[in-house]
Amino acid sequence: MPYARCEWRGKLLKCEQQDLLDLFKVGSHVSTRRSPQPPGMTRAMQNFAHEMADQGLKPARIRTGLMRKFNLGPDTLPQLKVVQRSVYNYLSKTVGANDYLDDLRRMIRETAFTGQEQDFDAFSFTWRTEEDGRPYVGSGADENPFLVGVSSKTLLRQADRNPATFVLDMDATFKLNHVDYPVFVVGITDCCRKFHLMAIFVSSQRKEIHFSEALMALRKVYSQVTGKQLAVRFAMGDADDAQYNAVVRVLGADYEVEVLMCFYHVAAKVHEKTRKLHHSLYTVVTSGVHDLHFAASELEYEEATTRILNDFVKTQKLP
Repeated sequence: MPYARCEWRGKLLKCEQQDLLDLFKVGSHVSTRRSPQPPGMTRAMQNFAHEMADQGLKPARIRTGLMRKFNLGPDTLPQLKVVQRSVYNYLSKTVGANDYLDDLRRMIRETAFTGQEQDFDAFSFTWRTEEDGRPYVGSGADENPFLVGVSSKTLLRQADRNPATFVLDMDATFKLNHVDYPVFVVGITDCCRKFHLMAIFVSSQRKEIHFSEALMALRKVYSQVTGKQLAVRFAMGDADDAQYNAVVRVLGADYEVEVLMCFYHVAAKVHEKTRKLHHSLYTVVTSGVHDLHFAASELEYEEATTRILNDFVKTQKLP
């Protein structure tokens, strides 16, 4: 009788002083049979879910994986909240994927840069410091942002070269941690188009203040490791104004920095702004962007610019 209404009601009263319980009930159950319990997760299912969680998959995708792995149907597939509880409990207690500030602050202070590290030893660093010189860890609020960097002496020395021979790259991602904090990846690309990682920053947000603090922290620890100022001639980022302003403000304070935009973001912005144009005009613009990007010299770039502008004017005059 799935739609029958049970008339049984109960109330439980507990005396905390005498540790006594009183149960009051009225009415009777429609049936003496217990309601079916929702399906749970077996040990094999939990182990499989934990393996997928280690790879950064979300509970919803893990639940789908359980269905395929164990050939589960609607009646035997655990509810999403059951999978979520198992995964988050595993990540929090076993992997350490939590944002408990006290534990995080202690870990960062224990691994703080001291100058005594070996070349390949990882250390943490921040722009702001405590009174004892240890890294200051913010709460993540707008007025007290959280930002900490991780690097090593070998990684930082990658930029100890002629600033005209490399491009500083800075990009943000959300795929390097379990709690979805923004991660800033900073490195350099040399003349052979090889990327060299310098540092990774974990931040609470992606505003200008966070990018600026990350770059200031990078400059400070770079000077402490190499004894030199970080000199940057070219810097590349995405189409984010916050990132651009931070680069100009921090790196452009002592040196003239030319800020470049990643070609992917250039193409994405061009597509966004021109997708409603006529097809012939859209083709001129998008193909022109590619020609400019692959110009081998400044002269070739100027010639391509003139040709593209002329084609653009001719296309506009077409009926």
